[in-house]
Amino acid sequence: MAKVILEQLLRERGLGSEIAVDSAAKGRPTHSTATDKAKQAIRELYGKDLLTSHKSKSVNEVNLHEFDLILTMMGSHKRGLPAEKTYTLKEYSGLKGHVCDPYGQNVEAYRECRDEIKGCLEQAIDRIINDL
Repeated sequence: MAKVILEQLLRERGLGSEIAVDSAAKGRPTHSTATDKAKQAIRELYGKDLLTSHKSKSVNEVNLHEFDLILTMMGSHKRGLPAEKTYTLKEYSGLKGHVCDPYGQNVEAYRECRDEIKGCLEQAIDRIINDL
């Protein structure tokens, strides 16, 4: 959800094609599609399913050196990633804590997570743009 929300915020600023965004997981099965609840939460926000073609992948499947900034949802996700460019989303947004994982919960938990991610990214978007 964070990937598509950030992509939408960049598009709103006319930067959709200038800044590439990707998503990778730590500890989850890879090559699976987004859950129906995640798709519903994003569809409710943007009026379309932006997660239709999403397939998860592991951080082990990407070249982390290609990225200028790495944002994680939880502090434990930072382990093993390049420390000089890795932050939790909340940390980068000037907040404390982590983004709760809605996996396995009801659609309301996905909505709450979506809104939390969107709020953090809206708070951090200028920093993201300026740092890249």
